[in-house]
Amino acid sequence: MKKTIKLLQILFSFSSILLFVSCLNSAGDREESDNRTIIFNGNISLDNSCLNLVDYSVNSAARSAQPSLPASITYYAKAINIDNETDVIFSEDIDQINGSFSIPLKTGAVWRIEVGATGVSAINSSDTDAVLIKDTFDFNPATATEPRIEHTFYLRPYISSTGKGKLYLNLKVENPKDNNIKKIEIVPQHKLNEARSEAEITTVWSSVSNWESTEKSVIFTSQLNATSTVNFFLHADEFKSGIWEVAINFRDGENQLLFSSIQVISVYDNLITEKWESSKTTASSNELIDENGVFKLTTLLIDSYGLTDFYVGGTGANDETGSGSPMKPFATITKAIAVINGINRLDKTYTLHIKDGISQTVDNQIVIQANISIECYTGNSYGNRLGTATITSKSSDCIIKILHSTGSPALTIEGVKQNNSWTGLKLKSASVYNRPTSQTTRGVSITSNASFYMNGGEISGNTITTAGNKGAGVYVETGGYFIMGGGIITSNTSPGLGGGVYVAEGGDFTIKGGSITGNKAVNGGGVYVDGAMTIGGTALISENSTNASPSSSSNIYLPNDKLIKINGDIDGSTIGITTQTAPTIGNNIRFTEGYAYDKEWGQNGTNHPYKYFHSDVSGYSIITDPTQDNPATQDVDENTGDAFLATSGGKIKQKNRVTVYLRIETMTSDVPGKVCYKLGWESTGPLEEPLQDNVTTSVVLKYKGVAVPQDLWEYTQVNGNSIIYGKLYLDSSLPAGKYTVEADFTYVDPTYYPNGLIYAASLEITKE
Repeated sequence: MKKTIKLLQILFSFSSILLFVSCLNSAGDREESDNRTIIFNGNISLDNSCLNLVDYSVNSAARSAQPSLPASITYYAKAINIDNETDVIFSEDIDQINGSFSIPLKTGAVWRIEVGATGVSAINSSDTDAVLIKDTFDFNPATATEPRIEHTFYLRPYISSTGKGKLYLNLKVENPKDNNIKKIEIVPQHKLNEARSEAEITTVWSSVSNWESTEKSVIFTSQLNATSTVNFFLHADEFKSGIWEVAINFRDGENQLLFSSIQVISVYDNLITEKWESSKTTASSNELIDENGVFKLTTLLIDSYGLTDFYVGGTGANDETGSGSPMKPFATITKAIAVINGINRLDKTYTLHIKDGISQTVDNQIVIQANISIECYTGNSYGNRLGTATITSKSSDCIIKILHSTGSPALTIEGVKQNNSWTGLKLKSASVYNRPTSQTTRGVSITSNASFYMNGGEISGNTITTAGNKGAGVYVETGGYFIMGGGIITSNTSPGLGGGVYVAEGGDFTIKGGSITGNKAVNGGGVYVDGAMTIGGTALISENSTNASPSSSSNIYLPNDKLIKINGDIDGSTIGITTQTAPTIGNNIRFTEGYAYDKEWGQNGTNHPYKYFHSDVSGYSIITDPTQDNPATQDVDENTGDAFLATSGGKIKQKNRVTVYLRIETMTSDVPGKVCYKLGWESTGPLEEPLQDNVTTSVVLKYKGVAVPQDLWEYTQVNGNSIIYGKLYLDSSLPAGKYTVEADFTYVDPTYYPNGLIYAASLEITKE
């Protein structure tokens, strides 16, 4: 594998390195030899466009200052015997141009292969062989199944316990507002990769030029006029290696804070940190960092810093001259978000007011790194939430990414329900006619420690084939939070999991309003739950399906051991459930947590789960044991009142005395114009009195969650000693499809239960 090594300026996006190990196929079984020689072939890789240095598992701050390499470096490769570090083998054929090498290694030892680049140290010019970047790989030749093995090394800078680098950073203060900036404070917060006391931090930072350790600040001594551009320098010839988080505060003569920003400064052994870098956004969307990598504070950012409300659209809207105020609104949504991100204050919540009818097409994903609430207004009534705005995206990643930085960013979309639609911000993928056919777009990605509150708007028309094929509408990453109280997620398609919403392991999704409908995926056309899900309120999750041909219902998909938390009454249509493990006779599958036990909405079995849930798979039904009075049974491990999927109507146990089965006995057309289903309720167990004197049933027929008018069907019941037979007649005028028979089974035992006990079950039938 040939690599071209280019030394280019360092960019900020350090998460882009992908570790790739090339493994050769085994040539078959062969005997191990204690004296074999294995040829270790190595490839040296630098990213084609940048060096990637920071580990973002430590911190993913919005922006950072990063080091660069000297103009000339030399590569080396060596193998070190882990048990005897004096036993070292150097590669004699390292290719400095293409970045490849080989080392012959004998079996009988475990070797640490170290590959790196040396050059002139930034802190000691006489040290011309300082190690600048490196990577290691442990290898035991005895495990090799081929005479040659291959591995790719990704060279990165490093931080040693005693290492130092050079700090040479510039901050530019341009056109300070009203000549008021008098002081810049550099306040170290902590060292991200290593715990340090305040005294240690002060000692390290005291090496910076003009540092005042008592105030941790630098004070301007000259008066600034309206056209001044002042350069402020952070210089230290020797600075302790580490990843440092600092607050940069700008104050006026009365010590009032005019602007503040959190930055990350990375210092590595033997390298010089000399350039500010923007984050995982484009440079143009980050006002603090200009195209030359200079930290630049502008009048616009100072003006905007105190604002918490920004306006888009309307009279005089202009991205160049606007400030985001009602009198000088921005023209585009992305400009407003970029300014708010640039302010970089996660201690505030910003409201973005967008004029009704604003529409914007974007080529790249929009990153949210602040707490932003978006409402669309009509007329001049800011905050009425009656307007609609649209973002149409051509991005090949996602429309919006809510990106965790040094706090917990959150995006809120507000709206109002009108008929069957919602006002608010609509996020849509561009038509295939306006983008490459291979390009795919996800709606919203929520990263760890970030939140998305959807109370209106729409996420629609997104199709993905990449990024794990999960979550075409919304992807809730591990540690992310999605709370849906309104809005619509519709017409999103995934060839994998979660057409509407995918909740990753460790992610959290709560739905208490709005609708998820018309989405498609292999599993979980509506929602795929690998993490946690809570349902309550007016949630509507319906008519989602698989994308197979023919398709089938797929609303919520629950892998094994995943449960839905119930939080209050569910006042929407019934929600379809599919579990990874299908129920069998005697093995009911639980799918809720905290449904009814000791909850007001579930006391005494008055609100049974079948009124809220149904099975997406034909032949399965919903059962429960919702009362506090019933003890645990062999079918329900804990008496929680939770809901279960069951076969043939399932079985309901009452104090281990009576087991009741609901099933379809026969289906006939013995009455002209009607289809007759014979249903059987079979009981076993000792009975004090005949069954017909103790049991009554009431039946409701539903189609797609809606009750069918009584004049289109009828039910008659025949009591027996141990079996209750009922005949359900469906009028031939009813459409073909799945119907749900919901039945309350009331067992009245005057000896034990003078007030009766109510159980419930449902059974899906199919009208051909």
